[in-house]
Amino acid sequence: MEFGNASSSQNTLASVPAHLILDRSYLHGNPSYGQRRGLALNSADAEVTNSYFADFKGVSQDTQAIAGWNGPGAVPHREQLSRSGRRKRDLRRR
Repeated sequence: MEFGNASSSQNTLASVPAHLILDRSYLHGNPSYGQRRGLALNSADAEVTNSYFADFKGVSQDTQAIAGWNGPGAVPHREQLSRSGRRKRDLRRR
């Protein structure tokens, strides 16, 4: 899911989406293979509440349940649960 985008077209505060809410949601990747990201949070004044993120994991790549890199921020998180990480077989390699 994406709030905003990471492209160069989102380069002014007027072009950044704002006042977005994700509430009582279950976002998940594939239980076996995972997924790189749950929520790309490139927005202003967004809120994530009462939501659960699961199975955002991967092999040889950085993964996130929530990540933002092209927005001014102000993101409160309330009662949010997250379960993500490497698969067991990947931990044995280290």
